Amino acid sequence: MGSLLCCCEPAAPKKRSQDTKQSINMLSTAYSLSSYLDDLPNAPTSSIMIDGSSGMIYYPDKETFCTIDYLPKIPGKAIQTENNMVLIVGSGGFPFVNTYKVDLIHQRLIKLDDLNQGRFFHALANLKNKIYAIGGCLSGILKSVEMFDGDNWIEVEPMCLPREHHSATTCNDKIYVFAGDDLNDGIEEYDGKRWMLLPVTLPLKIREIGLCSFNNSIYIVGGYRFVLSKLGDSSRFWRFDVKDQRFEELQNFPYADSFEDSGVYTKGDMHFIGKKSGYVYDVEFGNWRVIEKKSACIKCRSTKCKGGKYCPWSRRKLALLMYKYVKIEQINYL
Repeated sequence: MGSLLCCCEPAAPKKRSQDTKQSINMLSTAYSLSSYLDDLPNAPTSSIMIDGSSGMIYYPDKETFCTIDYLPKIPGKAIQTENNMVLIVGSGGFPFVNTYKVDLIHQRLIKLDDLNQGRFFHALANLKNKIYAIGGCLSGILKSVEMFDGDNWIEVEPMCLPREHHSATTCNDKIYVFAGDDLNDGIEEYDGKRWMLLPVTLPLKIREIGLCSFNNSIYIVGGYRFVLSKLGDSSRFWRFDVKDQRFEELQNFPYADSFEDSGVYTKGDMHFIGKKSGYVYDVEFGNWRVIEKKSACIKCRSTKCKGGKYCPWSRRKLALLMYKYVKIEQINYL
C-alpha cells in the first residue's frame, strides 16, 4: 500500500549532506551486492505474518517463527498491506485505539492515526489498498466498521450483524466476513460501498476460524465451537466458492485448532497461524504440515543462535558496514 508509507514519514525531513547521500548510496549498494541479505528477516520483500498471542513474527517463505521484542505488550490484530508493510490495529483483549506500523528495517513501531472507536476481538481486511477494522467488542458486540486510507481512520457503513471473534478475508475485490462469538453462521459481503448478508450460511456455528482466499475460493479451516455439547477446537475444512456460493468439505484438518488472523497464500501453499502451532496446506497435493512455534533468532533465523554479538548475521552486517566506511548511525536516514 503505497499511501501508507507517506503517513509515516516526518513532515519536515532532514536535509542530507552530499557526504551523507553518498554514504547511504554505498550502504544500499553494499546491501545489493550481498546475496545473503536476500534472506534477511527485516527485509520486507515477501509475505509476513504476526502471531499476536505469542509475540512472534512468521515468515511463510522460510516457514520460520522469530521473536520480536518491540511488539506491544498487549498485541493487537495484525495485517499485511499490499506493499508488505505490517500494521497492528487495536488490541486482542482490551478496547485500544492504537495503530502501529511495524518497521522491520529499524526494528521499531511507528505510531499511526488512532481508531475512532476502541475495539478488540475484531477482524481486519485489505481491500483496494485500504485497511478495514471490522466489528469487535467495546462495551458490547460491535457492527461498526472503520477504513484506513493511509492517513486517517474513517467510519464507513456498518455490517448487517454485530460480530466478535469473527474472521475476514478479501476475494475478487470484496471483503467476506464469517462466523462470530454468538453462534453466528451468517456470511457477509462488502464491495467497498455496502454490506450484504448472503443467503448461504456456514455449515457450523463457530468462531475463530482460519481463512485464506485463492482462485475464486475461500478456504475455511478449524475454529472454536462454543457449544456445550461440542466444546473445543474444530478440525473441519471447507472450500467456499464465492461465485456459486457453495461449500465443499475437504479432507479434515488433522490438527484441531482455532485462529485469530487470516492466512496467507504464497508459492502454492497456504499458511495459517493457529493458537497452538503454525500450519501449511499444499493446495496442489492437499497435504498439511505443522510448523512448531519454536522461536528462531530474529537476525539469522537459527533456533540454535542465542543472538547478540555472537549472531553470525550481526557480525557479517557490521563487517560489511565497516568495509564500506558507513557510520552505523547513518542507518537512521534510510
